[in-house]
Amino acid sequence: MANVLTACPFCGSGCNLYLKVEDGQLTGVLPSSSHPTSRGKLCIRGWHAHEFVSHPERLRSPMVRKGGKFERVSWEEALSLVAGRLGRGADVGVVGSARCANEDNFLLMKLARCVLGTDNVDFSSRPQRIADLAALSSTLGVNCATNPAPELAGADVIVLVGADLVPEITMIASLVYEAVARGAKLVVISPVRTELAELAEVSLQPRLGTEPVLLCGLLKSVVDQGLIDSSLLDRDWDAYDQFATDLSQFTLDSVEQRTGVAADAITRAGRLYGEARRSAVLYSSGLAQHPAAAAMATALADLVALTNHLGQPSMGLYPLARQNNFQGALDMGLAPGMLSGGQSLGSAEVRQRFEQAWGCRLPEPACKSLPDMLGGVKSLYVMGADIVGGAADPAQARRDIEALDLLVVQELFMTPTAELADVVLPAAAYAEKDGTATCADRRVQRLRKAVDPPGEARADWQIIQELAGRLGASWRYDSAGAIWAEIASLTPSYADITYDKLDAGWGAYWSSANGAGERLQLKGLSLQPVECPPPPVTDAEHPFLLALDPAAERWTTDATTLHSDNLRREYQIAAADFPAGHVEMHPDDAQELQLRQGFRVKLASAHGEAELQLKLSSDVLPRTLVVPYHLRDTVRDLFGGPAPGQVEGHLVYSPVAVSVAAAQR
Repeated sequence: MANVLTACPFCGSGCNLYLKVEDGQLTGVLPSSSHPTSRGKLCIRGWHAHEFVSHPERLRSPMVRKGGKFERVSWEEALSLVAGRLGRGADVGVVGSARCANEDNFLLMKLARCVLGTDNVDFSSRPQRIADLAALSSTLGVNCATNPAPELAGADVIVLVGADLVPEITMIASLVYEAVARGAKLVVISPVRTELAELAEVSLQPRLGTEPVLLCGLLKSVVDQGLIDSSLLDRDWDAYDQFATDLSQFTLDSVEQRTGVAADAITRAGRLYGEARRSAVLYSSGLAQHPAAAAMATALADLVALTNHLGQPSMGLYPLARQNNFQGALDMGLAPGMLSGGQSLGSAEVRQRFEQAWGCRLPEPACKSLPDMLGGVKSLYVMGADIVGGAADPAQARRDIEALDLLVVQELFMTPTAELADVVLPAAAYAEKDGTATCADRRVQRLRKAVDPPGEARADWQIIQELAGRLGASWRYDSAGAIWAEIASLTPSYADITYDKLDAGWGAYWSSANGAGERLQLKGLSLQPVECPPPPVTDAEHPFLLALDPAAERWTTDATTLHSDNLRREYQIAAADFPAGHVEMHPDDAQELQLRQGFRVKLASAHGEAELQLKLSSDVLPRTLVVPYHLRDTVRDLFGGPAPGQVEGHLVYSPVAVSVAAAQR
């Protein structure tokens, strides 16, 4: 039996584990005892990370749709068909994945820019994060975690905003538990009470849609209590004066009136954060997928900048991602107008360097993201992404995909998107190939091959290289390591990272212009105004506010967990009482309406109606209703469909006013 060290394929924690291999088959996993995040532990997903790799429903052969049905074909036939029909230029789009390795995503990006001549490049989960990451860049100059995640265990104060860490990113939650056990103070800000709120020194639960106002109140309390680092302001007092003037409208009394959160609680939270030297801020999908994500991320970046909680151990800002290689996919240039390492496609110097290295002419920036590609291109090449399953409006995504001239999907399983494809290409899983992944705190780590892929499945980068060859390119990569060498040569932030360096320890942190190594420094203060959108309102006919909860039960719809027998069973147990979905309501409201747990209720808004089972929960505020995000299709008529978000047309669901009544039986 052999034990092969690799990184867990699920969330952005970046835990390391050993894959147990016997007779060429995966038989289990063991946690790494000395990895700084794993530390001998794994979450339930990590303990079962080997199961989906060996699932009998893995794709094993290339398939082409003929006469409305898929037929197994040779790699030669499949790739020749794709090369002949894919097209080039503005008519083709390319979509990568935060589930694939850095080397896979980099080569897909090169295929798009260098061979297909298109800037229509994206990865499936990036559109959901455009608003918050852009806001961080505006204030801090970076859009990533500033410090290593293991340092959280040493923080004095941790502020969680829109982060239900226990189910979402479990091992990061374990670091928070450790900090609290050591004596750290926890501040939790969420309209839905989370498990970690039970440990909070201060738990702030604002009304739905008023979270940006509450964060402005927190900023105001820090300023009013004199907890800002005035030395940073010496560079630009005029900007600070304007910032303070804008903030003056958020008196704590007015914030209390608008959010329902007591002014003294806001003051206490601001004092805890501002007085402690080692203060850290974390957020995840509850903020990132909020309709006011830009305003909330701007407020948090301003908070970190004003107090100068940067550059030292156990402080900083952590924008956490659910996918294991979200940061890596972003770093590999899977975004319109961006090459690897965030280098601008519009920069003459950058273009010249890439064109010289690649021997091709790069396309001009087109800035067509995934939402724009749907309905905006004729052909789509998708690697490791379930576009339909992850779309804000799955029905519309399906219609857009069905209108394509050609859809090519490179995948592990027959996902809802793959079912619509013209060509399906079987890909290797994380345990079947070498490569690297960059977890949520910028740590780059090795993925190591433990077993062979099933049937004729191949590593993603091998498929891309063979397709590029049929399109006229003459690439000669003989390993993932050869691709990594090219990444390092063209990407300054990754320039000092080699496979040898990664193999020598527990990975390495990439650097940036804002500081080298593990901790990013604040080189320039650029406070940004927080533009709070108006909160949603109710009326006499529709007295409740209903929202989708992006943190709730997200793993129940992931293709990898669905193809793990143990994980599927565990998540089904969690939903056993409500197999057709549920809406959460406060018990006081249920008593007033004479409703009980498990009752089927009719929800009605100005746009439409929906029915769900009732789940009573004191985690939601009175007059508030919450539905898990994965049930968005069930309740989409209530919202009138998703609305365009604040950046690049990303679709989001804003809270909507509804009425509630028992459904007729």
